[in-house]
Amino acid sequence: MKTLKFLFITVIYSTINYALFAHANKSEDLIFKALSDEMNRNLTNLTLNNNKPPFFIANYYNDGQVYFANASLGAIIQSKENPLKNASFRLLVGNYKLTDENFQDGSRNFGSGGPRLAIPYDADYLAIRRFFWSMLDKLYKLSIEKYNQKLTAIKQQIADNNKVLDDYTQAKPMVFLEDATVLKADKVFWERYIKEISSIFKKYPKIQSSTVNLLFVNSNCYLINSEGSKIRNNLSIAGIAVNASTQADDGEILNDHILKFAKLNSQLPTLEALAKEVTKMAEDLNNRCTASVIKEAYQGTVVFEADALAELFNIKLFGNNGLISSREPIYALASAKGMSNKIQNKIGKRICNENISIITESKTNSFENTTLIGAFNIDAEGVQPSNDLKLVDKGILNTLLSDRVPSSKINESNGHLRFNLMGGYTKSPGVINIKFSNGENYGALIKNVTLETKKNGLKYYYIIRKLETSNFAKFFQPGSSGLPKPVGIYEVSIKTGEEKMVRCANISDFPMLSFKYVLGGTDEQIPYNFLSNQQIPVSFIVPKAIAFNDISIEIDNSPKAKLPIVSSPIAAK
Repeated sequence: MKTLKFLFITVIYSTINYALFAHANKSEDLIFKALSDEMNRNLTNLTLNNNKPPFFIANYYNDGQVYFANASLGAIIQSKENPLKNASFRLLVGNYKLTDENFQDGSRNFGSGGPRLAIPYDADYLAIRRFFWSMLDKLYKLSIEKYNQKLTAIKQQIADNNKVLDDYTQAKPMVFLEDATVLKADKVFWERYIKEISSIFKKYPKIQSSTVNLLFVNSNCYLINSEGSKIRNNLSIAGIAVNASTQADDGEILNDHILKFAKLNSQLPTLEALAKEVTKMAEDLNNRCTASVIKEAYQGTVVFEADALAELFNIKLFGNNGLISSREPIYALASAKGMSNKIQNKIGKRICNENISIITESKTNSFENTTLIGAFNIDAEGVQPSNDLKLVDKGILNTLLSDRVPSSKINESNGHLRFNLMGGYTKSPGVINIKFSNGENYGALIKNVTLETKKNGLKYYYIIRKLETSNFAKFFQPGSSGLPKPVGIYEVSIKTGEEKMVRCANISDFPMLSFKYVLGGTDEQIPYNFLSNQQIPVSFIVPKAIAFNDISIEIDNSPKAKLPIVSSPIAAK
């Protein structure tokens, strides 16, 4: 009887799963068909005033789910799951050599009026097609206007048309179909999880604000383009951000955070493991309230460790004017000037210490049992990334991360126009391995730092272990160096080796030149996951520590906030 009952349940379960699978396949086929049919129709029918139709169209569609929850002091603030529906598109007129892109006319208007349609939540064939029809129509009108203006600007400004770079490179059609997935989250479990973590802060009445934020995103990214590429790429991210802040006795705002990212929610830390880490963070933040203010302006060796080192490389080498290719556009006005990436002019020259190499490992999924969320197999233009591209080789700049828009130094894509979690695409790294050759163990590095500090006539040096950072629940304001304020900064006596937590410090100067002046680094590496621009999963593998010479740290003289008049109710209790 039990066997018969089990068989009956198995058949029912299999039937339900088959029905869901069949429905999913039907929806996916419908999405591809809607994107393809509307793309093909517009490729031939979009014409206006003797202008040629577009020669290239790419339709993007994101279909998934987002779950966000946060809690404070053991209470849920919000918990909600929403469908994720986004779309974007790229339409080019002209030809691969000369398109309407890479041109600035100063205009910010999009399209030619008319209603802007919403993306349908349901996978409805006609609704999807109507959305893309409306948007492509508007984009085409704008594109032909810009294209004609660009032709005029080229004739007026550039005598030799051979000096104009090709605007877009061709690529072979790519078919890449990952299985579409659905977000699975036990809301009861995760609400209890963040409630328990957030309740830790009840024990620390000095901490004025604290939240635990949970973010699960499952995004199925669809792409159809007129070259014949057909892509379905899945992006899944699970993230926890713990943020807390308070004030020192002089009113200085003190912040701290913990970030945890994985591809699946099952890969996030256990409740016990995260509770231990959050307790340590709360104690450190509590102690910073009474920590000493740095004595004076400092110029000397500074050791960047772990999270702080990863953020340093990200901000300085993969932000504006970093290792991401860009090109100067043609402007409608000859006198106009923009911001070009000057680092590309240093290709073939030294930009870092000779021991530093920076390599893309975009298809590497894990490092020492840690999932690397930045791993990806194909980019948003149908280009597969290299898994061992040397951006910097022993300090020498070799190349930059690029897409299919050529720059003056980079002629072709190396597959780094990334799909966004929330829809669209952005040029971004995936997995970056920063290696320090001839590295040493941490103890030997600290010994060399101590000797260097003594040689320079200083009595102490600094270790920075964490910087304020941007994440899905908090933003930072960069200082004059372009780096955020240190969260974990320690003054280390060269006489005793004692570490003393300090506060009220800013990194006042850290130019690109500082990457050349390195005292040493460790051979041990650690992984670091984060979301670039809040939407792009990125992973760095960095040395545990690197010591930089001649770094400036100054007292933070920004205005202080007044302390609360009435004490916290937690303290009163």
